[in-house]
Amino acid sequence: MRLSLFQPSMVITKHNRYGFSQALTLTLWPRLDPILRWGLRSLRGIDVQDLGAAIALNLAHPGQGVEVLQWDEIVRLAAHSTTDSMG
Repeated sequence: MRLSLFQPSMVITKHNRYGFSQALTLTLWPRLDPILRWGLRSLRGIDVQDLGAAIALNLAHPGQGVEVLQWDEIVRLAAHSTTDSMG
């Protein structure tokens, strides 16, 4: 049995559901991503569809224990999801 803990820093959605503060975040966060490099990579935002794809694909991978997935691992899984659906 495995417990997978997904830790995205910021989940980016297409629609603002929560007012001014989310509108500001949705506008500014994508512009911050390019400057969040190296040790700050885990603070990058991730699209909600990519997060969902990564979670779904991760279900098919065997494993034991507890795993913590942050930005790099989530993006890697999401990329496999898009290539799997194309071929």
